[in-house]
Amino acid sequence: MIVPVCVNSLKSECASRESPAFITITNTNPNTLSLSLRASVPQRLCGELHPNQFEVSKSPSMIPRRTLAQPVTIRGCGLFSSLQSTLTIHPAPAGHGLTFQRTDVPGAPVIPAHVSRVSDVHRRGSFGRNTVLHAPSSAGGSGSDAGHGVTIHTTEHLLAAMASLSITDASITLFGAEVPMVDASAAPFVEALAPHVVPIVGGKSGGANGGAMIEPLTITHRHTLRSSAPGSLAMIIAEPLPPTITEPTLILRYQLDYAPKMSRAIPPQEAEITLPWLDAPTAAQRFAQFIAPARTFCTHEEAQQFRAAGAFAHIQPGEVLVLADDGPVETTLRLPSEPARHKVLDMLGDLALAGRPISGVIVGLATGHQDNHAMARLLANG
Repeated sequence: MIVPVCVNSLKSECASRESPAFITITNTNPNTLSLSLRASVPQRLCGELHPNQFEVSKSPSMIPRRTLAQPVTIRGCGLFSSLQSTLTIHPAPAGHGLTFQRTDVPGAPVIPAHVSRVSDVHRRGSFGRNTVLHAPSSAGGSGSDAGHGVTIHTTEHLLAAMASLSITDASITLFGAEVPMVDASAAPFVEALAPHVVPIVGGKSGGANGGAMIEPLTITHRHTLRSSAPGSLAMIIAEPLPPTITEPTLILRYQLDYAPKMSRAIPPQEAEITLPWLDAPTAAQRFAQFIAPARTFCTHEEAQQFRAAGAFAHIQPGEVLVLADDGPVETTLRLPSEPARHKVLDMLGDLALAGRPISGVIVGLATGHQDNHAMARLLANG
């Protein structure tokens, strides 16, 4: 049965304008969809986050593995493409990890959600503003993918939502080349997935309650990666947790400063989130409230340049956050410092490509996807 899920007025429409993008959940029991809200969660997030969905680990160094109780399907057009795609997140056993599969191309190749599959070449078609994963060229493909391997575009918002919900194992099928934009944030993904998160019972490294466990990637030394772009001051820093935090926790901070080029439209701002992996309800609620609603953004000048280049013709006013010198264009801020919060969202989604939950502090200073990928690669490779 297909059950629509409320996204209120936050809808994306495709170029044909025949129907809005929408979320559906493949669910045999509609009564399991709770529309009640915790007081601290914005009303745009319709799914309630239940503490009993998240077992708490008894081990200070291991984290419970989680998946979904049933498949969840999301349909819509992409951020960079006006074409409709269908995304389904399926349950998976312990140890499967997160994988994508393009079901619309011959052979339906599987692409691990891992930094080793990041393609900077394919990001050029999206102005370097998203994350693209690729399969080996031998995987086949057609159209623009032919000879270059099959690709999955714009994975970061979905992976950020899954990371915030502590989902470690799932098989993600995609009929199309790009993950649906929905509303250019992670909020609809959190809304759709949260009611169905369950611990994985059994498997290796079983916990006290028989649940499968995963060891986090723990940052033990300070690492600083600086941008190689001429004149750039961007850097991303990873360092151990402070001594006062003794359980696996990820602290993400972002300092956004585009001065002087764009400082009037997007003034300097900061955002931060702390995700305690052994207190999954708290981690999920914090992300849902403070980070997930933040949208993809650009300046009004950039938006005009993109349109002049023939890009984003299917995007309607307010569907992304466009900022002019005098404020947002045809929309309002959902959250204070929304651009910096979206940068934290992107960081979480990109760092999820390291393959395991990260424990430590990571700070981005005027960084982007390529910097996040570099840090994920460093952490994944030890």
